[in-house]
Amino acid sequence: IGLMSGTSLDGLDIAAVAFEFEGVFLKKHSLLHTLYVPYEESFKQWLASVYTMSSREMIAADRYYGTWLGEQVASFV
Repeated sequence: IGLMSGTSLDGLDIAAVAFEFEGVFLKKHSLLHTLYVPYEESFKQWLASVYTMSSREMIAADRYYGTWLGEQVASFV
């Protein structure tokens, strides 16, 4: 499972990818499924403001966002 949320703050991209190796070399990869989860406007504004937060608030924001990402992955799976 791969996650990406870029600087545009439009949403979260989730992808399930399968990899096949020969030893340490990548032989083949397959994109199995993808999902785009758009951010609600209030969530987008909150994310855009994280850089202005105190250290304590940033730690809380990191935990909140990490939990949210985990929920999105669980839903995706």
